Amino acid sequence: MLRIRLGVAALAMLAVGAQLRAQAATQTVTFQVDAINAMSTSGAVTLHITASDVTAGASATLSKTDATTTYAFTTNDNAANGKTIQGALSSNMPAGLALKINVTAPGTGTSSGETSLTTSAAALVTGITPTNAATSAISYKLEAGVTAGPQASTSRTVNFTIIDTP
Repeated sequence: MLRIRLGVAALAMLAVGAQLRAQAATQTVTFQVDAINAMSTSGAVTLHITASDVTAGASATLSKTDATTTYAFTTNDNAANGKTIQGALSSNMPAGLALKINVTAPGTGTSSGETSLTTSAAALVTGITPTNAATSAISYKLEAGVTAGPQASTSRTVNFTIIDTP
């Protein structure tokens, strides 16, 4: 009798064990990573040429440089020739004035060096491959010919664009 009871108990335990087994399930996860091409700039720039910026008789071009601003840049895009940062002004400079910019490469790519800005887009950095840089330097230079005369305070917006390097 004892043997039958043990057998029945064993069957009951097997039945409970079968119910406690882990069940299998699957789930499909869909994912996507878009091309990221992002740039932001720090602060505003003020270029004011004063008499203290000039050595009398030294040059017919007066200039002032500001190298205090930076930009952050991120791209994960593997374009064939990399990415290019272009710059253009919202409107042209007054006669006799030039605004130049020098944008350092954000870890990868090649800077075009000091470049005059107009309303036509100019390449500032080319061949940028996937990178992330928090603080890359931007330097602005205002040049005024002595024949330009005094100019009232005004401003221009520099529009940056990220494109595939041609």
